[in-house]
Amino acid sequence: MKKHKSKILMGLFLVALSIILHFIHFAIFRNVEHLFIYLIGDIAFIPLEIFFVSLIFERIIEMQNSAQALKKVYMLIEIFYIELGNKLLIQFSNTDDQVQNSLSKLNMTLEWNDENFSSLKNFTKKLEHTVDLDSIDFNRLYNNLYEQKQLLISMISNPALTEHQSFSDTILATFHLLDELSSRDFNLLEKKDHDHLKIDIERAYKGLANDWVIYMEHLSKEYPFLYSKALTSNPFITK
Repeated sequence: MKKHKSKILMGLFLVALSIILHFIHFAIFRNVEHLFIYLIGDIAFIPLEIFFVSLIFERIIEMQNSAQALKKVYMLIEIFYIELGNKLLIQFSNTDDQVQNSLSKLNMTLEWNDENFSSLKNFTKKLEHTVDLDSIDFNRLYNNLYEQKQLLISMISNPALTEHQSFSDTILATFHLLDELSSRDFNLLEKKDHDHLKIDIERAYKGLANDWVIYMEHLSKEYPFLYSKALTSNPFITK
């Protein structure tokens, strides 16, 4: 209410100031015709001012804000993969025959360009992301997820992630996997439990893999020194 009142007072002040300045103009030049020429000219320019301010300048500001928001999102993505994402990808990809038979395609280098990353994104999207559930250490998987539970919660509640829908979906899939694992006794898993967990793991695995490639492409363009460091811990190559 106070903010709204201050805007009204500011508006009244500006209107009063305009009237005073026009009065001073008339007092000096004593020329009503000249005064109205400038007044009408200024009024005629108002639609253009509205156009430039409300459409063009506002759009520029929106683009700048969007770029800043996206930069923050990639910072969150970096934290996620360092703390948890890479560990999960290592565990999942080591049981994925398709990945193990195609390691050369996943072995990034400093010389990679847009064409290389485009090819890799298409490749990972076509992968079935199938895991061998018998080779999954459920206790290790659960512990890795549980240790970073607060990280997952903070990311889910972070409004900045709306700038990156696919990563938001990956975080939700990862958190859902944690929830499913926490409600089961790994020593007493029935076939239906195995089937359910396989679906949840492969859903999270697919999101993790596809978003990791996008993240690495971003690093290669914006932060080459971080990209160089990330290459040494490629989760698809690491055993």
